[in-house]
Amino acid sequence: LNSAVAPATSTLSSTSLNGGYSLGGSRKRLESPSNSNSNPDLTKIEAIVYAEFHPKQGPQIVYTFPTTLPETTAKKVELDYLIPKKSICGRLVCFGSTVGFPVIIQSSNYDRNVFIFNLAFVLSEPPTLPYKRAASILASRLRDMEAQWQFLSKNKQHLKGIIRELYSDLNRFGECSIYVGDYLTIQIRLSRVFPQTLPDTISDEAVPIFLKPMPGPHESWDKTVGKVLPHINGVNHVRKIAEMSHVDIRLVKAALQHFLFTQSAALIDIFQFSNQYLPTTAYDAFTPKDQRWQVLGTLRYGLTVAEWASQQAACIARLPDARHLIAYGLVNGIIRRLKPVAVTKRKTASLDYLCAMNYCSQAEMLGSLNKDCRIVLQ
Repeated sequence: LNSAVAPATSTLSSTSLNGGYSLGGSRKRLESPSNSNSNPDLTKIEAIVYAEFHPKQGPQIVYTFPTTLPETTAKKVELDYLIPKKSICGRLVCFGSTVGFPVIIQSSNYDRNVFIFNLAFVLSEPPTLPYKRAASILASRLRDMEAQWQFLSKNKQHLKGIIRELYSDLNRFGECSIYVGDYLTIQIRLSRVFPQTLPDTISDEAVPIFLKPMPGPHESWDKTVGKVLPHINGVNHVRKIAEMSHVDIRLVKAALQHFLFTQSAALIDIFQFSNQYLPTTAYDAFTPKDQRWQVLGTLRYGLTVAEWASQQAACIARLPDARHLIAYGLVNGIIRRLKPVAVTKRKTASLDYLCAMNYCSQAEMLGSLNKDCRIVLQ
């Protein structure tokens, strides 16, 4: 699925470099809801700072973007950590909310036979793993560019454009690709850190719902995902999705595991007006305490959704319908469902599972179960 969203490619002015290379490229981005807005899951970059060790003047900051730093941001920049002692170079250095990877290159081509530089991120919060990885990748790529073209020691004026594009694209899209000539030299994607374990087994009666807008199927997507995606609407359960998409249910569950793993989707219960829900212990602490929050707080034991919707008709008329309100509460963990279970001497099954397997409503299934004296409902 990751291949569905093409990485951003930044365009800088074409200027000759040593060896006849030029810095340039073209922007190629698929327009979709997932990349058209700022990324709310990532810490904001307040500034990007490039520093190096001058052979006569010592450590100095060469470029920053924005060029004029706010006072609160400037206080976070400490030159002693940007250009540290030689023994610390070649390692990730975090100080406060700033993260960088100082690099030392020893060669007779430089004054004092050494060149030290660092491109660091100044963040609004302490650095997380995505920014630590990005700092390491940038250090490696800039070191290679310096070795090949003396990009920093003799052509550092081109670095202004790179810093500007890094700041803009990483803050806006969470990814950035920069070309030198026809070669992709810097490519960074600030991916969130996901849990290292796969989700639990997905049941046939589970209903997947997306937690954020998803782009339409793309030709580069896995074919199974492309078939399954249009049928995920927060209403269809897994077995129904498999039948509607003509995909084996095991493959449907594998595709859903990807969405769950990347926290793009969640699983909820089959919605029926005969269901009963209660506020959870997380209800009181939840924010925002808007009208949806207030209406969901009126759910009570013994009150079906149909009865609740009738009582709250005036409020619900100004909000999304009952189905969407219940889904909102479940996804945010502020309500839970009272789940009836059918029990026999040999087996226990949830009422949702029986409804999904027999393609019937909860009322129809309850009518059938009540006629069987061997079955007890709990």
